[in-house]
Formats: sequence, structure tokens, C-alpha cells
Amino acid sequence: RIDENRGANGIGDVELSAGFRLSDDVAFRALAKLPTGRSSRLHGGNAGGALWFDFDPFHGAANWFGYVSAGASYSGQSDVIGAQQKQFVALGGAAIGYRVWRPVSLLVQFNGHTALHEGSGLNALDRPGGQLSFGGRIDLAPKLQLDLGVQEDVLVSSSPDFSIHVGLRYR
Repeated sequence: RIDENRGANGIGDVELSAGFRLSDDVAFRALAKLPTGRSSRLHGGNAGGALWFDFDPFHGAANWFGYVSAGASYSGQSDVIGAQQKQFVALGGAAIGYRVWRPVSLLVQFNGHTALHEGSGLNALDRPGGQLSFGGRIDLAPKLQLDLGVQEDVLVSSSPDFSIHVGLRYR
């Protein structure tokens, strides 16, 4: 169904997210995915969203932080392999972090989800996915943080083998 033999550069779908604190240790989060990417170049191109809850098991701990999360996502049908796409997917994750010294923290995170497609013949699409990330966070200013990390595919052939993560957070 896909016969792509050359690379492509471009902007993918834009994501907007928000979170609301329900209590000191529970938050409700939402994400909206806008179809700004080009499906013909495999950069996205379909709308979607997700809803999930985060629980902070380390609330009140001095140097430890993290979360346990669970929820679901929805993706509009893709132009490329939409007939095999599962539009609703369960998702979850957990992370643990430790503040080594004031501006620097180390983090380990696991994210997983149910299968994204069925009947494609590709393990990366037809099987549940699981990614393990290792990295760190640097406080650049009181409300500005830089996240750096690497991600490994721990469920073999269920997602990209290796990824690099760079994130800038303002809270």
C-alpha cells in the first residue's frame, strides 16, 4: 500500500495540549492534533486528539518526581492506510525523575499503547508499542525547562528503533 523509496522533509501535524489540576496529585490532560502535515509525504495530515489522566505518586517528595498515566486517543482516518487504521487507541505511561542538583534532573520514562493498525503485515503497526526513554531536564529559568533524551524501542519492531528528544517547556 505504501511504496516510498525517498526521504522527505517538512512540517508534520501541529499539536496543542492543555492540562488541568484536579487535586494535588491528579491532573486531567487533553491534546488536539491539527492536520497541518502532508499525507502524501507521510507527515501526518489527519486530525485527532487524546484525553488522559496523570497521577503523581511522588507528591510532596523533596527530589523525586514522576507520574503514572492512562487514557485514550482518537485519530481521523488517514489517506494512506486508513482502512487498516484503528481510530481509537489506549495509551499509558510512567516516569520517574530525580533532581541531582538544583538545575539538573535525570529521568526515565516508559510509554505504551495498543496497536495502531490491523492487517498491515508490519509489526510496528499491528502490535502494541512500547518506548523507554532516558534523559535529563535543565532548569533554564524559574518557569523554563529544557528536556533532552534518547528513546529506545523496547518492544522489538513496534516503533522506531532509536529517537532523540529535545523539548522546551514553559510552565
